[in-house]
Amino acid sequence: MDGKLENNSTLITDKHPSYKLYAKENPKIRHKRLLAKDYVDRIDKSLHLQRVNSTHSQLRGFLRRFNGGVSSKYLQNYLNWF
Repeated sequence: MDGKLENNSTLITDKHPSYKLYAKENPKIRHKRLLAKDYVDRIDKSLHLQRVNSTHSQLRGFLRRFNGGVSSKYLQNYLNWF
């Protein structure tokens, strides 16, 4: 994600430890962690992971047609195509 998020952006993630480490190493980015099973923040209902989960599901469906033949070297090309 380096270089993809502007300063003072808010990164909304589940509680996987890798995101916490990334946020700690990038103090200009605010980090809001949600329980993955809840999908919606208990306090602020406008914060949710549904858009990310939906896009991830659509991307998996798109890549499925390649039967695992997607090389990480060309992943950006596939993402552009998607």
